[in-house]
Amino acid sequence: MQLVSAYATEHRITLGQAAVPPGAGERAAVPALLDGLDLTGCLVTLDAGFCQKGIAREIRARDADYLLCLKGNQKRLHAAARAWFEARCLAGGAPDYLPADDSADAGHGRLVRRRVFVCRDLDALPGLRAWPDVRAVLAVETIRGHRRGRFATTREVRHFLTSAGPDAVRLGRAVRNHWRVENGLHRVLDVGFGEDACRVRERRAARNLAGLRRIALHLARADHARSASLRRKRKQAAWDDTYMAQLIQADIMR
Repeated sequence: MQLVSAYATEHRITLGQAAVPPGAGERAAVPALLDGLDLTGCLVTLDAGFCQKGIAREIRARDADYLLCLKGNQKRLHAAARAWFEARCLAGGAPDYLPADDSADAGHGRLVRRRVFVCRDLDALPGLRAWPDVRAVLAVETIRGHRRGRFATTREVRHFLTSAGPDAVRLGRAVRNHWRVENGLHRVLDVGFGEDACRVRERRAARNLAGLRRIALHLARADHARSASLRRKRKQAAWDDTYMAQLIQADIMR
């Protein structure tokens, strides 16, 4: 059974989950997932598989903004966006070369530079005005330098649609934080909880177990009193009922 989750990247908490109907794609679960959330004033980021006008409309109907990854599933618009940014911003000698945001950081043996370019001309790209309340298209260029034997660089450009305002710093941070869903949720559930190896197939049981894993993950992360790994905290809670009660009680009191 497939589940679609809503994850608060700043607080690292799973806000909700919805099961994908049998025989349907993940997009079919999005309306049910959104119905259980108060999204007022939020910025919702979604992968390219969810880049659909209907989903954008659902998000705007809940007084939230969307930031949707734009790829080949929106072939014409994606091709136009790539051509526009390449000619106006990314190519050498381009007239609008300066990015709206330019930041760099170092860590894990890498140097990373991120540049955010913004197109707010809704008539520049065909079909752009058909998107609900769209305000801009972004191109996020990521240049990574790393040493593997010798120093080398890689470059990647990704494109996004958004209904949010012109704060390029906020949008660039949201693009980066979106990957916390994979690193902070899916990978932890797979490696730490063995979710992908779970053999439970009955839909209700699988859904309930998935919810319990996310609750356990949240409780363990919320304990800042002891400096231990998530795995060790889980083991301690399994061995010591008093510690488990402390985790639950502390969450209730927050």
